[in-house]
Amino acid sequence: MRKTLIAASVYETKIKPTVSIGNIMKKWGIRLAAALVVLAILGFVFKGKIVFALIKSNIAPTQNFSSFTPPSAPDYALGSTWAALPQTQDRSGFTPEELSTNAQARDAAVFFIHPTTYYSKAGWNAPLGDAEARTVIDDLVMPGQASAFNLCCDIYAPYYRQATLWSYWVRETSGQDALDLAYGDVEQAFDAFLMRIGSRPFVLAGHSQGGHHLETLLIKRISGTDLRTRMIAAYPIGIAINPTTFAERAPDIPVCTTATQTGCFVTWNSRGAKSDIWDDMPGAVCVNPLSWTADKSAVNAKQNPGSLAVGEQTRLDTGVTGAQCLDDRLLVGDFQTDIYEGLKLSWGRDNYHVLDYGLFYASIRQNAMTRVQAYKANSTP
Repeated sequence: MRKTLIAASVYETKIKPTVSIGNIMKKWGIRLAAALVVLAILGFVFKGKIVFALIKSNIAPTQNFSSFTPPSAPDYALGSTWAALPQTQDRSGFTPEELSTNAQARDAAVFFIHPTTYYSKAGWNAPLGDAEARTVIDDLVMPGQASAFNLCCDIYAPYYRQATLWSYWVRETSGQDALDLAYGDVEQAFDAFLMRIGSRPFVLAGHSQGGHHLETLLIKRISGTDLRTRMIAAYPIGIAINPTTFAERAPDIPVCTTATQTGCFVTWNSRGAKSDIWDDMPGAVCVNPLSWTADKSAVNAKQNPGSLAVGEQTRLDTGVTGAQCLDDRLLVGDFQTDIYEGLKLSWGRDNYHVLDYGLFYASIRQNAMTRVQAYKANSTP
């Protein structure tokens, strides 16, 4: 009897899993599906926290700014501390073949502040010689952004100890310290720029972090000073500027509302209709780079004189996209081109921050010249 019971017990042990394996898999499938649903819900509810944690793990410095030893400060008397100077051969001199014109004397200069190109965890501020950051500045930013001003102006573009990208996620602590250090370099470079150009009038331009520093420069160094009368216009593009706060701090530098206005500033933030980042600063300034007005009028793609792609392929296409200032952002339409295929939009779907200059390259180029000409005309006795 005992042997029979043992045999039966062994039989059950061997046979039952085989017989019920379908049910077991079904149960586990249901459990797995339920778990995925829960994770999806948690991911949606805590999306911001999850994204924040992922970004932090990849680019956040491992120490606070107070424990960080900054890289050596630049000496702007040296040509090596500039990404672009009129007397050097650099890619800010790039001009798309379609926009080539006869060479002419440039009576104005532009001070251009490059965007963030440093994403390292190694420190809060980039050494000027950081190879990766510098390559992006030299090979992409200079031809893709700064060169838009080489029709109107001699280009001066300093390298500076830019704050690492993570600084913008922790502005209230170490991030602001890193940005302050970077701004200190920009201000010193601006003083060197003024020494180099003498009494000539100037344009100020920047993008992203460069636009952020330019906003500060406008408030601290231009507004309320004699330099205000020499500033043709400012292009702090790719940042959210609160019009009320800015007007309180720099009341003599208005938003540009026409293509020929001088002594004013323009900015915009390019987004598609499906961008997740849409209303991060309600009421932010938006000037349409196709009409150069600050209203909500839409301009269609046919009126876009040229969008530029720089990189594996360098190409200028016309009629790529229209634009409309809407809900504090510049709404751009579907691209009528393949020049941006394969572009990695690291800021998320329909967030065209990296294309703030490229999408409107030819329009920016012509507008800078138009404002210089208007300034000269108004300055002629």
